[in-house]
Amino acid sequence: MRELVKVSVSICVGVIDAAVQGGVKKYREAFFESDYLSSYPEDKIFVDPFHEAMQQQIQVLTKGLDLFDSHCTEQLRPLYLHQREMFEKMQRESKAT
Repeated sequence: MRELVKVSVSICVGVIDAAVQGGVKKYREAFFESDYLSSYPEDKIFVDPFHEAMQQQIQVLTKGLDLFDSHCTEQLRPLYLHQREMFEKMQRESKAT
């Protein structure tokens, strides 16, 4: 179980910390709020499934963070709290799409 938690935490951190580099916000700007579909209307078939996949990712990350929280040591609590804060920001940006 310990190894599963370590792997889950690593994956979650990698995805959530991507938000620091722009993450969901950049996708929203590029594909959902821009003139992208005006310029490339044939890509509409990809944009809707992409948006759905982003929503599914939020669900998976929620479970991963819950796992991290339930097995988090005091030494890792600051990392968990930071990731939770970044995740909540990611969720807000995702809902804006």
